[in-house]
Amino acid sequence: MLRRRERLLPAAAFLVLAAVGVLVLVLLTTAVDNGREALEEAVLSEVEANARSQSTRVESQLTTFASLLTDLTDDFQFEFAVGSEADREALGDLVRLVERAEEFRTGFFLTDDAGVVTQGFRVDDDALGEPLQRPGVEQLLPALRREEEPVLPGGSLPMGPGATSDLPNTAFMLAIRDPATGELRGTFVFESEVSVTSSFNREIQEFGRGDTGELVVFDQTGAVIAASNPSLVAQRIPDEELLTLEAGVHRREGEVQAIADVPAAGWRIAFTQDSDEFDEGLAGPLQQVGLVIVAVFLVVGVLTFLALARRLQAAREEQERLQRLSETQEEFISIVSHELRTPVAGVLGFLQTTMDHWDAMTDTERFNALRRSASNARRLQGLTRDVLDSQAVESGRMSYAMGEADLAEEVTVAIEAASALYPRLTIEAELESPHVPVVVDVDRIQQVLTNLLDNAAKVSPTNGTVVVRLRRDGDRATVAVTDQGPGLSSDLQGRVFDKFVRGRDTSVSGTGLGLYISRQILEAHDGDIRVETGEEGGATFAFTLPVAAAGVPR
Repeated sequence: MLRRRERLLPAAAFLVLAAVGVLVLVLLTTAVDNGREALEEAVLSEVEANARSQSTRVESQLTTFASLLTDLTDDFQFEFAVGSEADREALGDLVRLVERAEEFRTGFFLTDDAGVVTQGFRVDDDALGEPLQRPGVEQLLPALRREEEPVLPGGSLPMGPGATSDLPNTAFMLAIRDPATGELRGTFVFESEVSVTSSFNREIQEFGRGDTGELVVFDQTGAVIAASNPSLVAQRIPDEELLTLEAGVHRREGEVQAIADVPAAGWRIAFTQDSDEFDEGLAGPLQQVGLVIVAVFLVVGVLTFLALARRLQAAREEQERLQRLSETQEEFISIVSHELRTPVAGVLGFLQTTMDHWDAMTDTERFNALRRSASNARRLQGLTRDVLDSQAVESGRMSYAMGEADLAEEVTVAIEAASALYPRLTIEAELESPHVPVVVDVDRIQQVLTNLLDNAAKVSPTNGTVVVRLRRDGDRATVAVTDQGPGLSSDLQGRVFDKFVRGRDTSVSGTGLGLYISRQILEAHDGDIRVETGEEGGATFAFTLPVAAAGVPR
């Protein structure tokens, strides 16, 4: 049954993946159609926003010039006579304003109500006294003669040669009316150069998109006023049908076209782009679907591989763990058997000697033999305690009987015991504080002190000195044991508190558990332990404990 299920599982997974793939394709097709429509709407919105901006700008320019002309005519009425010096003087402020604008290479001028050029700035001498010859004048001038006040004070003229420059330019014509009757007395015409370097064209150039996307601004005659493609500026639009198409989005002849009107200027803005490039952002997801489906199969395969690899890795790790455990057990058994053999032999040897030669031995000899037997028994007890404590730490059964104690007194007791055990050593005590109250398990702290003093004694030379320092820093107390041994390598300093790491010399005896257990005891007391090696040898093992809030009662 299990094997059949395992065989059916890949087929079921494949069917699920196929169904998901078909569903994704259906959803994606719908999403592409919706996305194409949304993209067209977004492009049209952008073009319409640009058209509104340009229309507002033209309205602002017309209103600004109208306001300036109104200020000029408050105290002066233009003569509209050809070559009138009074009119030229009245236009002086405008002349100075345009001269400061280095960008302008065109000018402005006045015409009478019949469109004859009478006076202006940068006006060609041949144009003075002649009717203004440029497209759109025949349509705009009659509109300005009407008595009713128009929405705007003037209008724009299509691109063409002007009266102030042979450069291609557009023009704005503003009506100047009689204040009393409202009749048209003449016009003010401001010509603006059409060029690639104009600020207007530089602004439009920012709206190009991709390799084929172009934005074009053109007037009612099809002359390009500005374009994202510099080669189109001051030329005819390539597609004449853009003049007659309704505003909106069109797809025709392999292109997407978005058109909007600029009513204040009589212009149009059109964005055109190759259909394939326009839809490229939508075709991408179709390719991505294939990639997703392939990726899904790859993911399934990778997950299966990872699952098998993880099981294999777990098996290898378990094998390695068992191997390490076996090696550790063998090493531990070897260490313990070696370490136990010496003190057991010492105890039995001294006791047997004492029993065999009791009558022949003096009281001093009997005492020394028993003292050596007791020393080996204590060593045997310490080894047994380390082994048992190690097991208790591993199983989480290490128990503590906490109570108040004087750390200075406990250090003194440990030093006296070590001095009796190692008479060849000089153990010096430097206690900065005579009383340091702590809350500890006294037996466990004595175990830590004994371990540190035993380690120092084992590595110190004959007649060497071990220094034990106790100092108090605020709410922490530090005990440091410094020996005169060979010190520790940097590698050993990082491992010395691990299990079964034995000293600085392979000849040093011990189970390698003392420092490991000491660290566990101190951490249970909210303390810590560290080791440092001196520049000239020797090592300092230091541990800290929190100081109790109240003193220890004596």
